[in-house]
Amino acid sequence: MTAFTTLHQAPLFQYGLILADPPVRFETFSAKGQGKSQEAHYSTMSWDDLAALPVRNLGRGDALLWLWACWPSIRQSLALMEEWGFRYVTGGSWHKLTVHGKSGFGTGYRMRSACEPFLIGTLGNPETAKNVRNVITSASIEAERREHSRKPDDQYSMCEALVPGAVHRLELFARTQREGWDCWGNETEKFAA
Repeated sequence: MTAFTTLHQAPLFQYGLILADPPVRFETFSAKGQGKSQEAHYSTMSWDDLAALPVRNLGRGDALLWLWACWPSIRQSLALMEEWGFRYVTGGSWHKLTVHGKSGFGTGYRMRSACEPFLIGTLGNPETAKNVRNVITSASIEAERREHSRKPDDQYSMCEALVPGAVHRLELFARTQREGWDCWGNETEKFAA
């Protein structure tokens, strides 16, 4: 497990699995929305700055990218995946629950979101398992929401199960470190135990 302070420190063409939750700027329609936006919780980047990151140079010949997205900016996320050199192949979602086990009632413009999508892209033709479902679950129930933008820990086991042959794994924009994964981001200790 290694934490990189700059992405250029990461070994080139090594990773078979890359997990990314980009800190994108999101336009809100009112001052009230700013309090719930990403900018109120962490530093963000423009789509152009994200696209300029050398992610394509991190994946080995056959690699998989698990890219978290948001419904209103799904087109930009698909374009980012392509800019990073990965071909979109499928996706899934994380069904968010309240503390009482009911579907979350998140923010949204036309519909209130109870799930968060992730996109799967490939570089080359990585070997993947055929028994991993596209909904994040935890102990037979959907994973409960936590701090803003914090993803469920089950994402790691799902990634590992999906690409079992990936010896080298990298999490971009990591907010915690995990055994068996390299990580990069400016908050890699935020959710440390």
